[in-house]
Amino acid sequence: PMSYTIEFREEEGYYRVTKSGEDSMAEHIQIRNELLAMAGPKPKIKVLTDFFNSRQTNMNKQEQFTLTQDYYIDGSLTEMAIAMVLPEEAKAQDDWYFIMSMTKPAGLNVKAFYTENEALRWLLGQP
Repeated sequence: PMSYTIEFREEEGYYRVTKSGEDSMAEHIQIRNELLAMAGPKPKIKVLTDFFNSRQTNMNKQEQFTLTQDYYIDGSLTEMAIAMVLPEEAKAQDDWYFIMSMTKPAGLNVKAFYTENEALRWLLGQP
């Protein structure tokens, strides 16, 4: 079973993805597909992804590389602004830094934060 929820916060104009449990490539792909279906073609949307209750990714570096390259390569997410809220212990996990360093060359507007307030302040300020 997938361990996430997606809701549209209409008043603020962003999608909130809440992750829990194991983090997997299959879930990232399903989340991406659901967001695209909800937003329509070539979406210019804002997404807050809350990983606060999610366990460290079980993806190896090759899977992470594939995720950040192939997953976004069609350009469907390049109009999105994505704020990731990570648990404090994620600062010590190189996986997050690896993914963040891979998203920029893929043309994604992704930024990691450790509090939801910081993430929302950045996200809602994006065009």
